[in-house]
Amino acid sequence: MDLQPLILEQRIKHIIDSYQLLGSESEANLVLKDWQNLMATYPPHELEIAVVSCLVAGWSELPMARGKLFLQRLKYWLTHPQSPPFSIEQFRQITGLEPLPPSALFFPSGFWGVQK
Repeated sequence: MDLQPLILEQRIKHIIDSYQLLGSESEANLVLKDWQNLMATYPPHELEIAVVSCLVAGWSELPMARGKLFLQRLKYWLTHPQSPPFSIEQFRQITGLEPLPPSALFFPSGFWGVQK
């Protein structure tokens, strides 16, 4: 049994659960399928960066976007990727996780000191 896909899925679920991104209990059931589709469609490193980027962008809003609204923003970010608005250290602080090694491929040359 290959554990790598399960570990990658658990990383995303950890971030979703930590910030209650599914939204309210009634909304969570509606958006869960969308989250599963995103996890099946995008590479884990891209999805992690997109989720954290949307979190950071949304922190200036109260209440914080969750559920469908967060998913709409996430889908937009995934189709219009940008350089993340955070450092590797900030990623660690926000998620409690080490960035995935393929993350280096996603950033522009020189970002976070990464050279392609």
